[in-house]
Amino acid sequence: MAVFGDDVVKSICGYMNANQADNNLLIVQVLGKEHDATAAKLIGFDEHAVFFGATILDGELEVRLPWSHQLSQRAEIAQQLFAMVDKAMAAFESE
Repeated sequence: MAVFGDDVVKSICGYMNANQADNNLLIVQVLGKEHDATAAKLIGFDEHAVFFGATILDGELEVRLPWSHQLSQRAEIAQQLFAMVDKAMAAFESE
């Protein structure tokens, strides 16, 4: 049984894609090591990882990034996503 229902996944993906598109792309480029990605959208997640759809020169690909630990509560998802943003931004700025 899935830890997070479809309504939770749809809500969080919708928010991230509508309001955090630049951060989605930053996460994919830096943490997902898809430096040539031109766009990224959050397409799903489970208790183990988050999944982005990335646009690259050759088309589309899925980028899977594990959470720092197994998640069990909705509030942890936002914490993990914004921790990824912070980590990606710090790595980007140090390059």
